[in-house]
Amino acid sequence: MRSRIPTSRETIEILERDVAELKRRLVGSFSAEEMDVIREQLAERVACVELERDEAAQAREEIEWGIRVELARVREAEAAALRAAAEMGRVAASIAQLLGEDESMVTTLRNSGRRRMFA
Repeated sequence: MRSRIPTSRETIEILERDVAELKRRLVGSFSAEEMDVIREQLAERVACVELERDEAAQAREEIEWGIRVELARVREAEAAALRAAAEMGRVAASIAQLLGEDESMVTTLRNSGRRRMFA
């Protein structure tokens, strides 16, 4: 332990100069009150950023939910359209049977007259 204690006058003067230099540098630094104010400002900024992040996440979840609901409606409409097409086929077959026509002829006429709206 004694080996680390400066004993020479030169070493003590160097250490004193270093301490004086550090004191001079610390004069322009922040006080404890200023650091508290800075901490409070940073805490407010962090709170605002977290709130914005939470609001963005909530908006994203609402959009995702809306998209899922609309996708479900599209699937239901598609299923209803397929059921309606099948029912129309049964009606056409029933009419063809009542008229005494061949069912394949009605189907052929119906399929050839169909126009596609979307490619």
